Amino acid sequence: MKLGPEADRENATYPDAIYNNDPYYIQGYIGDGGVDSYYTYGGSPGEIPHYSFRNNGNATLYVYVNGNQTRTVAPGEGVEEEFGPSAPPKGNNTITVEAADDGASNYSLWSKSESYNPIYVEYGANPYQTAKHPDFSNSYPDDEIPGAAGFVADGGADSYSSDHRLTKVTNNGTATLKIYQNDELWATLQPGEEMSKGDQ
Repeated sequence: MKLGPEADRENATYPDAIYNNDPYYIQGYIGDGGVDSYYTYGGSPGEIPHYSFRNNGNATLYVYVNGNQTRTVAPGEGVEEEFGPSAPPKGNNTITVEAADDGASNYSLWSKSESYNPIYVEYGANPYQTAKHPDFSNSYPDDEIPGAAGFVADGGADSYSSDHRLTKVTNNGTATLKIYQNDELWATLQPGEEMSKGDQ
């Protein structure tokens, strides 16, 4: 997916953003008769792509695919699985990465790394002000590939969840990072520091 010509770029008050997670999704803002547009790829020629949609505002939305109106979504309507502050975490253990000062850092997270143990991106990751540095989750982490990686700055925080507990975190930047697991401080990492706590 990518932004279309009518989508709001990062200099807008409420920029639209594409999140390259599993599943891929777009989060945007629209009002006062405005229009946003996006491109999607994949599928067979002529096939209408499958998508889910949720309207979290007070405007009625008209959704078009290839120029044809496919649905009307009233305020509060859409998919049942809500992605927002009230949605429950996908994994059993919550994880928060917080920049404890005004620095900026890229970071990587690992959890128990045997078989399929993803770290899920939760609401609060990919904040609009850092959308040009998107947070992401890999589906199949191993010893070399982090389960999740992202960017945080200026006192901001990103949130994740996992069915397994953290085993390793790296801090590549200038921010001091505080890592919380289930709301308890798991580690404080200085710039350039790495922390491992074994197979938990």
